[in-house]
Amino acid sequence: NAPRFQSACFDMVARTVGPAEFKCKGPAQTCRQCRCMSGGRPAGVYRPGAAQFVVEPWAYSLRGWTIEYFRQVLQLSDAEMLMNTSTSPLVEGPGFAREMRECIGMLLSRPNGDLMFPG
Repeated sequence: NAPRFQSACFDMVARTVGPAEFKCKGPAQTCRQCRCMSGGRPAGVYRPGAAQFVVEPWAYSLRGWTIEYFRQVLQLSDAEMLMNTSTSPLVEGPGFAREMRECIGMLLSRPNGDLMFPG
């Protein structure tokens, strides 16, 4: 069973909830996704007082087996990647495999926090 919708919005005037679709997933989407893929905790990125999005550095280091696993995942077809890496493959958007490849590629090119956030 697929959910009726993946994102919701609340109309404060009508006091109703309905489906929402976001074309843009915000700034630094791949970097934010890397945080979760590398074992980091999800973090708020919007600072309302400053009206800024900020992706704070986090500590991580990919181990040998993780690097090998990510390399193997990159060899999968889009359909195989979807079925083997998504927790809800039947309802993922069409860009799932592309976004996953971008994230894994970024992590492989920057396998620790010092390389992700130099300086």
